[in-house]
Amino acid sequence: MANSQQEPNRASLLGVPAELRREIYSHVFTTDIQHTILSEWHHTFSRDIGFKSVPDLVKDEKLTIPWLNLMLTCKALAIELRAVMMEPSFQADEQNTTYVIDLEATRGGMALGAATWRQLPCAPVQARCIEAYYNASCGLQTWGDGGPHGITSGLYQTLNHLVHCGPRFDMKRPLPQPMHIEELRLVVEERGVPPREEANTHFLVRKRDAETTMISLGSIVGQIVNTGVLRGFVDRVRVSTGEKVLNWNPAEVGEGGIPEYWNRYGFDWGTELYTRAEDSAGS
Repeated sequence: MANSQQEPNRASLLGVPAELRREIYSHVFTTDIQHTILSEWHHTFSRDIGFKSVPDLVKDEKLTIPWLNLMLTCKALAIELRAVMMEPSFQADEQNTTYVIDLEATRGGMALGAATWRQLPCAPVQARCIEAYYNASCGLQTWGDGGPHGITSGLYQTLNHLVHCGPRFDMKRPLPQPMHIEELRLVVEERGVPPREEANTHFLVRKRDAETTMISLGSIVGQIVNTGVLRGFVDRVRVSTGEKVLNWNPAEVGEGGIPEYWNRYGFDWGTELYTRAEDSAGS
C-alpha cells in the first residue's frame, strides 16, 4: 500500500524532453516584456556643469527579464541556458540579439518621455542591434530659439546610458565594458497620442506625419553621427518609416566632437559627467 504521506509527483521543466525545453527557451528569450523603464528625461542646470539630462527611472517595479529569471531558478537550468546562448545558431538569429524599445515624446515633442522595453533577449555583451520605435503622434521639436530642446539630448543620452550601463540605465552601475552595437535602427511610426499627453494642455502637439518626423529626426541623428562620438560604439545607424530610409556609417566620419554651440546642453558622452555630478552632490 502506498505511503499516504508520500509527496505527489510534481511537474518539472527539467523533466521535459530536451527538444521541448529548447522550444520553451526560444519563446522565453523573445517574450514581449512591456516594461516602462523611465517615465521621461528631465533636465537640470548648474553653473559648473550647465544642462544635464537625467533619466526619471520608474522605481515601482523591478525590470524583469524572463530568461534571466529562469536562469536564476536553479543551477542546472542556468548551465543549460548559458550553453544555448553561446551556440552559434542562437547568436546567428537576429531576433535573439536585438533589443526592442518604444519611445514617446512629451511636452508637445520638446522632451523625451516614456521609454518602454519590449524585448531584451540576451545579455548586453551579446546584443548586436537596437531597434527603437519613436511615436510620431507625440510630436517632435528638436530645436528652439535658445538651443536644442530636451528631446534632442534625451535621445542622445538614451543611447549613451544604454551603451554604458545596459538596459537599466543606471549610471551608478556601469557595464564592465560598453556595448558595441552593429546597427541602431530608429523607426518612426504613429501609435496615437497617449492619454497623459492628451491631458497635457500646457503644450501644443504639432501634428506631423511620420515621414516629416523621420526627416526632422534624421537631421539631428546626422549631426550626432558627424560629431564622431559614436565611432567604436555603433557601426551603422538607420532611420526609417515605411519604405523611406536614411543611413549613416559612424566609422566613416572623423572625430569633430560636439559643436561649441551644443556645449553645456547635455551632450557629454560616457559616464564622467554623471560621476562628477554625484561626487559633487555627496561632498
